[in-house]
Parts: sequence; C-alpha cells; structure tokens
Amino acid sequence: MQLNVEQQSLLELLIEIIDYLQLECKRSPRYSSPGSDGIPYYQLLLLLLKFPPIQPLKEQVYIDALIKGIFPDPWNVSLITLLYKKKNDPNSAGNYRRPISLCNKHRL
Repeated sequence: MQLNVEQQSLLELLIEIIDYLQLECKRSPRYSSPGSDGIPYYQLLLLLLKFPPIQPLKEQVYIDALIKGIFPDPWNVSLITLLYKKKNDPNSAGNYRRPISLCNKHRL
C-alpha cells in the first residue's frame, strides 16, 4: 500500500510533532507542571508517546488543531498567577512579580 501525497504530508507532520514534543519535554524541568491540570511534563510525554491505546486520539487532536483549527476547550483556558518574590510580607502587592499565564495548550 502506498500513501498519497496528502497522507505523506500528514505523516510527516505527525512525526515533526512527536519530535517537537520529545525535545520540549527534555528541555523542561522534570517535575514542572505549568498547566492547570498539574501533570508533569515527563508523565505527559510517557502518556502521549508510549501508551498505544491513546495514539489514534492524540493524532486526531493534532490533525484537528493544526489542520482544521479546532482546539480542545482546555487549550483555550489560561491560569493567571502572580509570582511571589519571597521577600517580606506576602500580603503586600509589591512583593510579587508581574503575573504570568499558564497554558495547557503550550504543552502540546
């Protein structure tokens, strides 16, 4: 069986996505979990790349997101939080850095 041009392009895209995920997970702190789900990067990587039953669903999510522009609802939600400087009174606004936005979508 041979793949047509569209299937080849899709397969190449999925391979690029997997390579990107592996690189990002290796670069990220092992126990860091910036998303609101609290799942550390290394656990997410294991789930997405090593658990065969989830592969078809994962591929469909990527296809929907990257080709059709359809994103899962949690990818459209950000958690905004302040970073405490660990100085003096935690009740003082001056002891916090500017807020950051934690997004699940950036993990995928």
